[in-house]
Amino acid sequence: MTATMSEEDTGRRQQHVSFAPHEELHPLQQEKLLSFSHSCSFPKPVRRFVFWTPPKQRQRWGDEETLPHINWGDLFFDLFYVAAAYHLSYVLYYSLSAEGFVYFVGLFCPILLEWFQRTSFDARFVWGDEPWHRFFEIMHLCALSLAVVHIRPVSIMSNPQYQDMFGFSLGVMILAIMNIYRSIEIIVAVDGEKAAIQGEKKWVIGFLTQLAFYLAATVKAGMAYYRGVSADEYDHGHRGLESVAHACSRLLNLAPGRDLAADTVQDHTPIILCICGGVGSIITLLITTFFFEEKNGGHKEHNVPMNIGTFVALCWSWLATFSCSFQ
Repeated sequence: MTATMSEEDTGRRQQHVSFAPHEELHPLQQEKLLSFSHSCSFPKPVRRFVFWTPPKQRQRWGDEETLPHINWGDLFFDLFYVAAAYHLSYVLYYSLSAEGFVYFVGLFCPILLEWFQRTSFDARFVWGDEPWHRFFEIMHLCALSLAVVHIRPVSIMSNPQYQDMFGFSLGVMILAIMNIYRSIEIIVAVDGEKAAIQGEKKWVIGFLTQLAFYLAATVKAGMAYYRGVSADEYDHGHRGLESVAHACSRLLNLAPGRDLAADTVQDHTPIILCICGGVGSIITLLITTFFFEEKNGGHKEHNVPMNIGTFVALCWSWLATFSCSFQ
């Protein structure tokens, strides 16, 4: 009986809301029909929770290039380089000498390479909007901020009594580790061509080179800071570098009367290791590109195309923010 009543009730409702094809509806009837359909609509299906999705290749060789929009995450990423430019300006302001130039290059090179590596990745691949990669992006920004916040003048960075050189080295070392994970994820689970795997292996070699030197700089600066080594112990083995820097300063007439080793304990080894890490990764990338890839179109088997529009847009955004911060 209940089933019969429900079927009859359903039939009445269908007759109530159904109209002949030739029959025109009055506006009030259309409004009532719309309200009735909304009241009887089924709930939307619940989306399945996805914690991680594989990265995807942005475009293939021969595809028409599309320019994606710059999101808030990219702009927020560039703001860290505004703070970096602000801190780097004080490195040269307080030490306009050969020693200051060495520290400027050693501090600027790792974070500049990090921006280039991140931009190159975004121009070739894209991540999904899921919790794991969002968490990874947050950790990446935290590591970058750790390096940027510890950029200080030469008198502090070269003094092992302060923790800034250790903090900067630790930050760039974590960035190198995260870049290695990002490349391994591409090699293992990328949604794209086989060339993406071959091309990413070159980047892994460069990241491993960076990690080796940044790890050595972190260990050296950490041991110097936490052990509290005296000035006499640090003076051995560093007089040669200080003499060269002092001679260059006098030759360039930038700091003619300044003694670089006066009254302070200095350790230049970590900053030299940071420079070696950046330069070494560039050299390994050039060697693997020019000597181990086939010519006459063979590069397409070892690389995926870069979205030039994305790369140019990110470059202009970075140059605008970075140059304005120096002014």
